Amino acid sequence: MQLLEQQPEEPFSHEQISQRAEIALRTIYRYFPSRTELLDAVWQESNKRMALKEYPATEDGLLSSIEPVFRKADENAVLFRALLRSNAGREMRSRDAQRRRANMMKALSPATAHLSNDQRRLVIAVFQSLFSGSTWDLMRDRGRLKDGEVSKAIHWAMETLLKQLHHESAASVKGPPVTGRSVKKPPSVNKASKQREK
Repeated sequence: MQLLEQQPEEPFSHEQISQRAEIALRTIYRYFPSRTELLDAVWQESNKRMALKEYPATEDGLLSSIEPVFRKADENAVLFRALLRSNAGREMRSRDAQRRRANMMKALSPATAHLSNDQRRLVIAVFQSLFSGSTWDLMRDRGRLKDGEVSKAIHWAMETLLKQLHHESAASVKGPPVTGRSVKKPPSVNKASKQREK
């Protein structure tokens, strides 16, 4: 992890770790026979530091995980940015993308059940973008947000979007208001008798 923090642009390899840790190369390969296993171990350790045991698969889990995850990002800003900007970090995130998307789709399933497939795909993309390290980095750098403020902003945005989605879902179940030509009321008894007298 220190290697990623201090030299994020350098190639992340068994050889580099061996030299940095002063451990025999064959020992590194004994524990991590392939690059995939090496990166998986680093990714698991980074998730522990980020307090992300599992990608949330429910709305409540999604909202409740925002504060601890982004608080850990604030506390481990150097490592977090290294994972975002290094080739090794991009490789790790790419391999985990399918699982992250699957859980996000599951979490948003109740709120997006009324949408078409294309609309649902757009919504999921927005939520994935919000719940990401890239958004944290952007809000810290360009938005000039401080520790704790990114999680508040993202929580507000997600909660607002979810409320709107559920509002639209409820409206779609009720259906549009009934419209049509109004039915004329029959004439009153007095009015009818007057017409006969004429």
